[in-house]
Amino acid sequence: MVCSALMNGFVRRLAARLLEEDRAGAPDPMTRNRHFEVFGDAQGRLALRIYRHLRSLRRDILSAGLEPVAVERGFDGDAQRVRLRISLAGARGTRTAFLSSDELDLLLETPGIRGRLAG
Repeated sequence: MVCSALMNGFVRRLAARLLEEDRAGAPDPMTRNRHFEVFGDAQGRLALRIYRHLRSLRRDILSAGLEPVAVERGFDGDAQRVRLRISLAGARGTRTAFLSSDELDLLLETPGIRGRLAG
């Protein structure tokens, strides 16, 4: 989707920090309004997009019921990406997401996610 295979150290650390603050319910989270200089450049915006994408995936994985989430390793263009196929409960259908290995690592740092991914 919007995630880049070219995640550098700064982008990865910033996205990880945002995800950790979201999980822990930080009392003083890093917001775009308060830290506009961090999110004002391309790397900050990329980290914010990655954070939002992974937060959405985390929500869907944890709400998908007790069945393991299918993980398929495949190629997407010239970069090797991981394909996550999530079967959502009820009539909501299936969600497919493509992640780089860095993005998958960030997602796996979330408690409860690693055990839900099969494959």
